[in-house]
Amino acid sequence: MKFACEVKGFDPGRYMDKKEIRRYDPFAQYAIAAAEQAVTDACLASNWSNVDLRRVGAPRGAGAWFSHRRERRRRERSAAGPSCRP
Repeated sequence: MKFACEVKGFDPGRYMDKKEIRRYDPFAQYAIAAAEQAVTDACLASNWSNVDLRRVGAPRGAGAWFSHRRERRRRERSAAGPSCRP
């Protein structure tokens, strides 16, 4: 089974700078935006100094996929040969 959908109107620039946008795949950009929205919705953004950080967290697991994609891209660039820029 395959499932796909489009996120219309998503502006990653609201959540990260241009360098980070280029660095992260779209799924990671969505995760960062969702985390930012969750912090805002929980009213934690304005009072981090009062938050017990031992009670705040996020699940991990997407990093392995991100590393896999990065390695695949590196191999593809390597197989294409050296690139020359005048």
